Parts: sequence; C-alpha cells; structure tokens
Amino acid sequence: MVMTEEEAMVLLLYKECDSVEFKKFNTNTEEATSFTRLANKPRFEGNYDENLGVLNWFTSNHKNIDVVAFLKRGENS
Repeated sequence: MVMTEEEAMVLLLYKECDSVEFKKFNTNTEEATSFTRLANKPRFEGNYDENLGVLNWFTSNHKNIDVVAFLKRGENS
C-alpha cells in the first residue's frame, strides 16, 4: 500500500506537534463509536445550546491524540 501525499503530511505534522485532534461530523451512533474507538474506549457526552439545541457526541483520547465524533441532530446514544 502506497502512502498518499496527504497521509505523509499528516504524519509529518503529527511528529512536530504537541497534540492532535480528529473530528467527524454528522455521524450515527455506530459510526461515532467505531471512529472514536480507534484511539480508546468511546465516552458519550452531550450538551444543550440555546441556539443549537441538544448536541451529542462521542470522544476518546490516547496520549496526545483526541478524537471526537458528533452525532446527527436527533441521534441519541
């Protein structure tokens, strides 16, 4: 398998940075847990915003890597 230029750039940036965060938007629960599980055990979180309403997401982290997957509106864990 050949690494793309974009993949190589991500690795170079990762080696030079103090921390990194990966985000995925408009996921369902299955997609969100699968994505965040790549770093560690997913944790469900949520919040209410007056303008946006209910926001739900899964998060995980491993050392200096944070992973967040936001659920589609109306999608609950």
